[in-house]
Amino acid sequence: MPIKVREGGAWVQVSDGANGADGVNGTGKVLQLKSSTSTTMVQSTTDKTYYILNNNITFNAVGTNSQFFVIGYAHVYSTPQSTLARHNIGFDVFYGLNGSSVPSGGTVQARIAGVDGAMGDTWGCDAGGSGQTGTTLNRSALWVPSSGLIPANTWLQFQLLGGRWDTNLTSNWNWSDPTLGSYNHNNIITVMEIAA
Repeated sequence: MPIKVREGGAWVQVSDGANGADGVNGTGKVLQLKSSTSTTMVQSTTDKTYYILNNNITFNAVGTNSQFFVIGYAHVYSTPQSTLARHNIGFDVFYGLNGSSVPSGGTVQARIAGVDGAMGDTWGCDAGGSGQTGTTLNRSALWVPSSGLIPANTWLQFQLLGGRWDTNLTSNWNWSDPTLGSYNHNNIITVMEIAA
């Protein structure tokens, strides 16, 4: 499909679009898009450390030296109520060692977004400071692996993480009331592989 831009009052064709997003070599073209939704409730008393929210995406890279745009969404409710409870979400990736197409070849872990510890970024939105309060969290990050690190067909697993700053609390992700049941919240992770 031709790619056109508006110059002055007229549309000018800058590419026939045949070779990819930039009309030259495909740089910026989305090679694949994967998404996963989980409704499973995850509870944790951990503070200042990120942990997996029972949601991940596993696939093999299409291109070599691709970049990966990761988007996350989650709902969290903290107990006890009326206590400051700051939360954030982040992302981990595991990838096949030396470009392995299967995890049994060995894996390497990398943190894409989310910093643990006393100087970390779990200090986010409040999810409990004013009574029966929950909050939704959104975050995105671009992972640009070092050149040659992720050849085509490399096994990848992206994980959605959650974390809380404040102590002596329980974080309830995708809260489900013991009596009333689920409130139909979910968490979502989406990954776009983009040609470099």
